[in-house]
Amino acid sequence: MPKIEGLTRLMSKLKNLSKTVGEEASKASVTTGFTQNYAVYVHENLESKHDVGQAKFLEQPSRQLNNSGELGRIVGTAVKRGASVEQGLLLAGLRIQGEAQLLTPVDTGALKASAFTSITKDEEQAAGEALSRSQEIKRSKQASRQKKADKAGISLSKVIMREHMARAKRAAKDKGNK
Repeated sequence: MPKIEGLTRLMSKLKNLSKTVGEEASKASVTTGFTQNYAVYVHENLESKHDVGQAKFLEQPSRQLNNSGELGRIVGTAVKRGASVEQGLLLAGLRIQGEAQLLTPVDTGALKASAFTSITKDEEQAAGEALSRSQEIKRSKQASRQKKADKAGISLSKVIMREHMARAKRAAKDKGNK
């Protein structure tokens, strides 16, 4: 019977790799979320009608991607290509984040911009950075609206109302084109 050279060494390496990946997987954790203080309200309010986006904007893609097996494939592929389990989970979290942002209701853009995905040990820092970004977007949008209001000689609330009406018309037009 032919003898395979180095089989014992290969089996040992595979066992060690399996043990390492198993330990790493049990320690790895990634968080995907939104930092705006009203995110939970918008996410859970099934009664609200949105011109852009929908309620359950994070939950729906998370469930779909998980049920389809795509999240497992993302992690598995990353590990096969030499990434750590943690890096694979981060890629899967970023995939969820991207899909969630496509479904996030948009008014000022601050909620959508507050999305974050981070390895859990960096969660607080990542959430803080995402919150800072979203607040900057909100301030910028508010300043832009104020500039429009001043230029047109109308109130800020009128500018906001016009934006909402324009968005609603675009959404109605888009629905008519489908």
